[in-house]
Parts: sequence; structure tokens; C-alpha cells
Amino acid sequence: MGSDMYRELSELPVPVGAQFLHPANSNSTGIEIATSIRDHVRNSKRTMTKSIYASQGTIRSSLPQDVSDVVLSSLSPSLKYRAILRSKEGKRFIELWVDDRLLHLKDVTSLHGDFSGDEYLSSLSFSPKEDSVIYTAEAKPSDTETFRYIPSFGEGLTARKTPVLFVYHPGNDTLSRIAFDGPVIYGQALFGPFTESETLFATGYERTSDDRLLGIKGCFNRPSGIWKIELSSPISSNINKDSKDSLLTIKPKKATKLTSNTLSCRSLRIYNQHILVWIANASGGPHASCSTLHSMDLTSIEAGQPRTLVESVWEPKEEDFPGLYLGPALARDPFILHHGDPSVLVTSIWGSRSSILRISLTTGRVEKALDITDDCDGEFWSYTLLAADGKQQMVFFRSSPRIPCELILYDYDVSGIGESWTDLASFGPSSADTLRALQSLDVQIIKIPDHFPAETIVVRPKDQANLPCVINPHGGPHATTTTVFVPSTSALAIEGYAISQPNYTGSLGFGEKYVRALMGQCGTLDVSDCIASVRHILSLGLAQEGPGKLFVMGGSHGGFLAAHLIGQYPETFTSAVMRNPVISAGDVWGSDIPDWYFSEFGYDFHMSQSPPYTVGSREYEALQHASPVSYVQDVRAAVLLMLGGSDHRVNPKQGLGYYHALKGREGNRKVDLLWFDGEGHPLEGVEASRVGWERTRDWFQSA
Repeated sequence: MGSDMYRELSELPVPVGAQFLHPANSNSTGIEIATSIRDHVRNSKRTMTKSIYASQGTIRSSLPQDVSDVVLSSLSPSLKYRAILRSKEGKRFIELWVDDRLLHLKDVTSLHGDFSGDEYLSSLSFSPKEDSVIYTAEAKPSDTETFRYIPSFGEGLTARKTPVLFVYHPGNDTLSRIAFDGPVIYGQALFGPFTESETLFATGYERTSDDRLLGIKGCFNRPSGIWKIELSSPISSNINKDSKDSLLTIKPKKATKLTSNTLSCRSLRIYNQHILVWIANASGGPHASCSTLHSMDLTSIEAGQPRTLVESVWEPKEEDFPGLYLGPALARDPFILHHGDPSVLVTSIWGSRSSILRISLTTGRVEKALDITDDCDGEFWSYTLLAADGKQQMVFFRSSPRIPCELILYDYDVSGIGESWTDLASFGPSSADTLRALQSLDVQIIKIPDHFPAETIVVRPKDQANLPCVINPHGGPHATTTTVFVPSTSALAIEGYAISQPNYTGSLGFGEKYVRALMGQCGTLDVSDCIASVRHILSLGLAQEGPGKLFVMGGSHGGFLAAHLIGQYPETFTSAVMRNPVISAGDVWGSDIPDWYFSEFGYDFHMSQSPPYTVGSREYEALQHASPVSYVQDVRAAVLLMLGGSDHRVNPKQGLGYYHALKGREGNRKVDLLWFDGEGHPLEGVEASRVGWERTRDWFQSA
């Protein structure tokens, strides 16, 4: 029963993107919604799209289509054309559509490698005249590079080594490669609004001095900036049809970095053809932190300077705006005209929830975009922006641990009357039993006394006493568990557990002071907050002590904390499950983020270079002392380890060493290890996720 319910919940569609299809002032608002689903039969993740039309309270929608072979899709500024990058059975194609008619189809398989579809490097943008399309793809390797080492962008992006900007010219069906002489690698490219000569804006990533590309997935402190790239002539000129089967080369006239070296910048967007907007974080230090938002007026770019719209917030008052805590990228279409004020909408972490914020491009004022995010209905919703129409509408989804995703269209001004809210779709379970099981859950956000800003999200069956409790701290450490619906968490709670998910000091969404407070105190301050959260929920009667009553689980830094907790408090926890845990902080190599082991434990690290190739005995001793391996002899809990054979973030040899150390001790209760060959750090494959959930449940039940 439990496995069937997990499968049903994990197969629910999750919205991953949206595009408005028609202007907001038409009789009907059209929105194309993209969702991701887990297919256990095919053991794959699939992407589906469907169009939804809303008109005067009437909702119509098309049948969903499987577009798993579409890497990226984008509409032109006029909404007349659609560009599609498609990869199917080893072949790569560029498609240009007008309405439902295929206008151009170009096979680019022999011209370059895979398209980039990730949030860090990908591009797909029309020129203002809609006569060119820019995108990012891997350069085609030459025969001489077959065995030559080329650094990659790390975990989750190991195939990204030589991304290049390409421009497709539909008018003459030709493809051009933009060739740069310098070491900067460009992605996230957009056409500028200027037409007298071609201008591009892009995010540029820089290698370290020893030719390393530090991992960028989830790491927003890397050497990166916003660049203006000028081409010597219009990009589509002087190209004839005889060139359509070859790859042309465009040499930039000039590339200028617009941002400071003290900032790591990304995710540029252009509003109304004249305001450039982007996100930044401090370069170096924690991998994620309080973000800042910046803009530049492109109509006076020669004299203009970047402007900071939203500064970082150091120590907010309780319940006040804690600063921006943003993901890898802004929504593709994040702009809105709110009662005449041009604004950008962002999804940001605020405490233990995600909210949609509206930021004025004129004044930089920040406010919640929805009054209802204060939850008059008592549900602990988290909100995620999908798209805005540039005028007065946005589409978003909300969810909670009890309620899967609900898709909402929000209009700020309906015929001058006021704001309106339209429910477009709900992605809940079809089984009545599963729906009742979800509704039987109780959700609380509980503050931990004397450990501000630490708090924990507790999900448990209602009105049940003496429940076993699972402590599940998040990874990062600079991340946050929010109240967004997570199938594995809700399914485990339905099995009869109270799930406590502490957001300890160092978590995002509480102020930059508390992000920085953890630096140099990993293994002490975060552990202290987690054990305090355990003691507090015990005092509230939400959990009980004793054999078979308290468990702990976590991945990455959450696994680091789980291993610390069972080592430092060996009599407290009966069983533990750890996924790709950090066990030995002195093992800095074999990771795409070696700087983590230095900066998080209080050692200086400069982003222009990698850490020293030798770790002094004093530093190594300190790093090991702060690691769970130093408590291995004290562990009494039953331990299940899950390791990904292709983890580039935490060397799986750390977990292997921990397994053998536990196995070699006399009197240990139970130790086991699951090895997922080919899986990376998150262990997020369809089969790996299912097996991991089932074995976790079985491990705790057998305690």
C-alpha cells in the first residue's frame, strides 16, 4: 500500500514552466504550461505541455502532449514565431514555427554537440527583428581532443565543457558560431535592443588560474559576470544560401564586462527593450547567500552604470523582509506593469516558505505580490512564479505538504475593477484513498527556543499520539526546506511518522547574518540547532524518546548532520539513513566544489584560484575533527548508506570508508549500503528515488 501511494504521489505532474500565448487584453488569455512527471513504467522523467485558455471564468485546455525530446522552446517578442531545439535519437534539430505550421527545419547534428537546456548556460532568444535566434550548445570536438582533458562545469553538468553561442538565421537557413578569443565561457545570452549593429548580453563564467571550472549547480558564488558583446555588423548580413550546409564564424568586435569582480552575476532579462535586469551574489564565501538585484538602462549604456535595486539584508526584524534568496535563474518572463509601475516578479525564500515578491524597477521597493500569501485559510502554502505577461497577469502554482500543486492565473486589474484569481488546474491524486491520506496530515512550522532563527517544519498524521519521528535536515548547508509539496515526505508521513525538517542556522531566508554565522562552525552550530529541534518537539509531545522512536535521515550536508547526530548523541537515535553524505571534510579532492571544504570550515578561499594542492597537517586535523568520521567509534544506530557511483560533488569513497569503518566495529547493530551506479549526487533518478524511499521506510520499520 505504501509503495503504491508513493508511486502515485511521485507521478503527479509538477509545473516547470509557462508562456503566455496571447496578449492580456484579448478576449481570452492563453497559457502554455509545461509539467514534469516521473514515469515508473518507463523508468524515465517526461515533459508534457498543454495549452489552457481562460475567458470570463471559463477554462478550456488542450490534451497534454509529450515533448520530452524538446530541449528548449521559446516564443518571439510578437508571439508570432516559436523556436524549438529538439534532440531525438542522437539527432539535433532547430525548428521555427508560425502558428501550427513548420516554417523551417534544420539538422545541426553535424555542426555542434548537445544543446544546453539547463538554467545555468542555456540560451534561446529571438533578435528584436525576429530574423535570428541565439542558443547555446557544445562545440563539436575535433579528433585531436579525443583524449585531451577538458574541465567540466561539475555535478549535474559534466557534459558541459565547451559551451558555445550559436546563431540561426531562418531567412537563409544558415548557422553561425560566435568565436571568442578569451578564456571566458558565455551562456544565458540575449539579443540587445539595438538594431544599428548586433549587440548581445550574456553571463560569462571564468576558469580558476589553474584551469579548473568549479561546479556551478546550486553554487551562486562563482567567478561570473554580465557581459556586453558587440558584433562588427548585423548578424544576418553577408550570408548567402550557399553557406547553409556549413558552420560560419562570427568574430565579436568587443566584449565588455559590465559588473564588478566582487559579485557573481547571472540570469539577465530585458524589460521593454531598454532595462537590463540580473541577479548577483557575493563572490566567494557560502555557495548560496542573500542575493541582490541589479539593473541598467540600455538607452544610455555608454554612460550608464549598474544600479542596485535590492541590497542584501543583514539582520531583519522578525517577520520583516529577510532579503532575496533566489534560485539559479529568474522566470523566463518575469515582468509586469503593476498599476503603471514596471516591476519584476521573483520567487524567493522567506523563512520556511517560498513567496512571490514584486520589485519596482523604478524605486526598488519590495513587497509580496499576493496578499493571500499570509494564508487566511490556515494552509502553509509555498508559491512559485511560472511566468508574467509583461502587463497585468501572472501564472504561478502553490502547494503544501497536504496539497499538491494548484495552478493559478492572477490578474492585477480586471477591467479596472480590481484583482482576480482564477484556478486553472489542480494536480492532485486521482485515488480517493490517497487524497484522504493527504488530508489526514497536519503541518506546523515550529520555532526553536533560544536558537533563533532555527525552526522546523513538522508533517505528521493528525490526532495520533506516540508516533515515531524522523529528523530530516536539509543539505547545502545554505539551502532551506520549505512547505512545498514533496511526495517522498508526505508519503513517509502517511506511513505513520512525524517528519521534522529543521532549518538550522545557515539556512536561507532569515537574513545574511545567519547565513554567515555558520561559516567556520559546521559540525557544531548546525548540529546544536538540530538536536535542539529534537528536544523541543519532544517537549511538545510531537515525538517520544526510546528504542524505535527517533530516527534521522539526510543527504549531502544533511547526511553530514545525520552522521554527526548519531555519533554525538549515540543513545538518541535508533536508525539513520544517509544519502551521499559528507563524512571526511579533509578529503577535498574528488569533488567539483573543493572550496566548500575550506570556506565552510572557516578557511579563506579566493575564487580566482583553487585551494592549495596540499592540505597542511594542522588544517587536515581540524577538518577531520569537524567531520562525522571523528565520532564513528561512538555510533550505535543502525545505518543505511545510499551512494551514487557518479557523484561528482561528494566523493563516494567517503561513504564507502564510513561503511567499512562501521562494519569493522564490534557490537554494531546493523549496517548496509546501496550503490546506485550511474547516479549523481541527488540520487534523483526515477528508480533510484523509488528504491531509496522504499528502503528508507523498510529500514525504519525494521528498527
